Amino acid sequence: MKVAGGRTDTRTLRLPGNRSDIRERSTTVAMHLLRRLLADAD
Repeated sequence: MKVAGGRTDTRTLRLPGNRSDIRERSTTVAMHLLRRLLADAD
């Protein structure tokens, strides 16, 4: 993910479970990452 200031943040995770579990967890991880980036932008 890259923010306007040019800062990037990349995470690599190995998520256990079946395909739908992984899809749900990866969405949650993405939302937490977005929240962290937006909070740091303040």
